[in-house]
Amino acid sequence: MRLLKKGLMSSLALITKVLNVLDGLLDKKVDLFIIGGAAAVLGYGSTRTTRDIDTWMTVPPEILEKWAEAKRLSGVDLAIDAVSIAQAAYGVEERATLLQMPLKNIRVFLPSKEDLILMKISRFSDNDREDIAVLIKNCNPEYLLDLYLREFIPYAVGNKRMISINYLEMIEGAFGVDVAEGQERVLRANNYF
Repeated sequence: MRLLKKGLMSSLALITKVLNVLDGLLDKKVDLFIIGGAAAVLGYGSTRTTRDIDTWMTVPPEILEKWAEAKRLSGVDLAIDAVSIAQAAYGVEERATLLQMPLKNIRVFLPSKEDLILMKISRFSDNDREDIAVLIKNCNPEYLLDLYLREFIPYAVGNKRMISINYLEMIEGAFGVDVAEGQERVLRANNYF
């Protein structure tokens, strides 16, 4: 992690480097669904530092078998973990996009930027907020609300009112008070606030 701490290589360069080395170690095709900060960095222009690659539900065993060797050969000390407590909108896998990378054995999938935003509002940490600020550019607030109401909040675990407060704070920061107040009325009408 020395390169990352000194700021000599971006997270994008480090993730790409370890995935390229890993790809060369694999002898069969493997799908990898990346979420979290690594997805924001790889697919959506986030420049923040990330120390791991989070995956949706599972890390394929072929990748786990070769990960330590890929880290050693690449000189990149990033962890890879299956995130078992992430909340996502129903249908996240159907909306996922294949990331175009010059890899022969790994197909990298990312959630849509809207799905990634919704994954981040439950925890809403400083890193999540930083990623959301990048992700939400050029998003349609009506589409976000529709996705939130149809496929996220009905299935969310935890305090749905708190999640909705986080959602509205995000909407207000990106689209202004008027849009947030209009969406709050819709959330109240649907008993999610």
